Amino acid sequence: MKKLLLLLGVVSFLFSCNNDYYIDTGVAKGKLDINMYEYFKTNHYDWDSTRLIIDRAGLTDVFTGENPDYKQITFFGPTNHSIRQYMIKKGYKKVADIPVADCASMIRKYIVKGKMMKEDFAFEVKGTTDGGTIVTKDDGRDIRVFRRKSDYGSVVDAGPVSLYVQSYAISTTILVASANIEPTNGVVHSLSYTHMFGDF
Repeated sequence: MKKLLLLLGVVSFLFSCNNDYYIDTGVAKGKLDINMYEYFKTNHYDWDSTRLIIDRAGLTDVFTGENPDYKQITFFGPTNHSIRQYMIKKGYKKVADIPVADCASMIRKYIVKGKMMKEDFAFEVKGTTDGGTIVTKDDGRDIRVFRRKSDYGSVVDAGPVSLYVQSYAISTTILVASANIEPTNGVVHSLSYTHMFGDF
């Protein structure tokens, strides 16, 4: 009887706990009713420096959808953290110190004309460097974008599917931290915080 009362007490305690340590942020919403540039303005933590570089490069209309040659784009987005690493490496104190031509040439590395969602990229052939989808960036160079399956416990390929980008220019593979952010004029695939701006 004591064991039963103890068990009921534990269950009662668990159900009576309040939600002080739980914050309901709602359901993740990838589709947005604003353009890409406006989206960057809503997330200062990730995109403030990115937006400043876009402005400095004179490419704002590419990200608002107002440029007729770039009505829909796929942007493999380098975040503030990537740009901060680059600035520390180069000795820049602020984005305004980066030459305008460098801002333009570097941000173009991350733009692909047209809209390509995560599901549009082919899977990598497991255990190889084959598979995926070759796309040409706005700077004229090719990258390989691929999905990769992961295991869940002992179940093969039952885990999350991740998106990666392989840059041929510098022989590196970059994880997409957050895919399919979908403003009105394209899609953003946010790159890992560890990515160094320009190494793309």
